[in-house]
Amino acid sequence: MIRSRLFLVVTFVATFLTVSFAQRHCPSHTIMQAQIKKNPAYKQKRLEIERMTQQFEYNHDPKARNVMTTIPVVVHVLYSNATNNISDAQILSQIDILNQDFQLLNPDNVNVPSAFSALKANVGLTFCMAKQDPNGLPTSGITRTATTKTVFSSSLQDAKSAAAGGHDPWNPSAYMNIWIVPSLGGSLGYAQYPGFDPDTDGLVIIHNCYGNIGTVVPPYHLGRTATHEVGHYLNLLHIWGDDSGTCTGSDNVADTPNQGAENYGCPTFPKISCNNAPNGDMFMNFLDYSNDVCMHMFSNGQKTRMLANFATNGPRSSLLSSNACNTPPPVPCVAATNLSTSNVTYNSATLNWSAGSGGTFQLRYKIDTASTFTTIPITGTSYTVNDLSAASLYTFQLVTTCGTNIVTSNPNTFSTTVAPVPCSAPTNLAATNVTTTATTLMWDIVPEAISYIVQYKKGSVTTFTTVNSGLNFYDLTGLSASTLYNFKVSAVCNTVSTSPSTASTFTTATPPCNAPTNLVSSTISTSGATISWAAASGVTNYLLQYKLSSAATFTNVNVTNNSFTLNGLTPSSTYQYQVSSVCSTTLSSAVV
Repeated sequence: MIRSRLFLVVTFVATFLTVSFAQRHCPSHTIMQAQIKKNPAYKQKRLEIERMTQQFEYNHDPKARNVMTTIPVVVHVLYSNATNNISDAQILSQIDILNQDFQLLNPDNVNVPSAFSALKANVGLTFCMAKQDPNGLPTSGITRTATTKTVFSSSLQDAKSAAAGGHDPWNPSAYMNIWIVPSLGGSLGYAQYPGFDPDTDGLVIIHNCYGNIGTVVPPYHLGRTATHEVGHYLNLLHIWGDDSGTCTGSDNVADTPNQGAENYGCPTFPKISCNNAPNGDMFMNFLDYSNDVCMHMFSNGQKTRMLANFATNGPRSSLLSSNACNTPPPVPCVAATNLSTSNVTYNSATLNWSAGSGGTFQLRYKIDTASTFTTIPITGTSYTVNDLSAASLYTFQLVTTCGTNIVTSNPNTFSTTVAPVPCSAPTNLAATNVTTTATTLMWDIVPEAISYIVQYKKGSVTTFTTVNSGLNFYDLTGLSASTLYNFKVSAVCNTVSTSPSTASTFTTATPPCNAPTNLVSSTISTSGATISWAAASGVTNYLLQYKLSSAATFTNVNVTNNSFTLNGLTPSSTYQYQVSSVCSTTLSSAVV
């Protein structure tokens, strides 16, 4: 129905039907209105596409030979459980249906009434699952994303965003993106018309209307929901013009009859509306709402409108240069390099390398005396092997497998260390030749020891001082006299030390208390005199005692150094004096 060709694009009629799963519902037109309202620049873009489409229709020869146009497809499965994680077979069944429907190979096209039979179109489109991803790597054309969402929103288009719980589209200039979702809250699917945001370009369809096997549910079980939505993706409007049955709208296609509103179920031919007798509505057209079993055809006018997408500078023309359906060239199979080892012990070693590329990887290693390798599937660039034999030579290498092509790195070798010998704790610890400042610590020889660790401390402190000894004794010096010390000894065998010995103690000697010598008096005056003497070793202080010769008792003075001046003496009198060394509790005296 060619009436009002530009009116539909310039003035969009608001219509949104809320239906249950019992009826087909596609909100593509409503989404288009919302996108234009949000960004008025899209209105101008849609006008430009419509003008280009009209020009193509005007110049197009409908009798021209079909040139098959290939559309690469990527399918993003968003699943919340095992049921809606549909199988590859169900996905591929839909591709077969699209190829039939767009090439007039669908067997049920014979059910088109004879009044419309001459309008049936082989659109000349073929659909293929992508064989290479946007990075040029091999792909099945299917991505699978687990999601916590059970219902996706057509207004938010959240299926098309990883950040919103969906999956980001692959480059829409090279792929037709299809998202399969658990539910759309009542709609079967929707598609984005050409000319809008590339980040939301593509189709969204619920899993139980996709393909014709697996989870599909009648009456939408023959894959015609996707056929319908691909029509929108290629700029086809609903056949009734989304005019709410007023007979004023248009799908901008000349050979589709004007009809009042969408058709549901399977109408009986002819279904008359909008004075379109005698043939009535083309309810068997893929762009109506009929049940799958009653959808059979695109018209020649719809074909021309779809092919306009692929004209020079057409809105879908970039798909013609996509290589997504070509088998990608083999990825070079690159061997790992820079093999090295670290943290080698008597029974383990960490093996390191720079990663290879192009396939899967295996680490293999063997002891030098073995004839076969131990093989481990590997990712990353290091791996620690355990349960190795001590003091043994090993060889390892990395194997990269790319299909039938296998490359192996240059081998590298390493040797495990000698196993540690069981190491006994030292016994019979003793301190000999104890002096005031030194002692020799001794213990029984541990036959397997290569050295010893000696730890000692004053009894009053908490931390030990540590020293090493290559023999079974050690001379300690710089000790404090008359002091209790703790000590313990550990044996070291092949760099592995044992638990320390039982702790032992010793006490340094007390120095002797020598009497002062060389007592002299000097600087004698009528009432005083200075007494001095030679300092003695081991002394803490001195006791000076003096008296008149005629007196019976001494006067005592504690002195910290080796001289003292007496005052207040009686003139012209004879005095006696003596000095004692005070060493701890010992007293030694010198008398004059």
